[in-house]
Amino acid sequence: MYKFLNKDQRQELLDELQIERSKRYADRIRVILLLDDNQTYKDISKFLFLDEGSIANYRKRYMEGGIEG
Repeated sequence: MYKFLNKDQRQELLDELQIERSKRYADRIRVILLLDDNQTYKDISKFLFLDEGSIANYRKRYMEGGIEG
């Protein structure tokens, strides 16, 4: 996988993560950041206790609609 976030997008996600109270939404942000760091779905699944299908869905939603996707 390759880096797909630019510096501003990454910072926006990091800022959002600092204030986010919803675990589910925070996990979505973490997934995107970890994918951008070239972590595999399998590794992220272990780190965040999420199934790989959810990870793929979070990535797809982010790519289609950004942080609000």
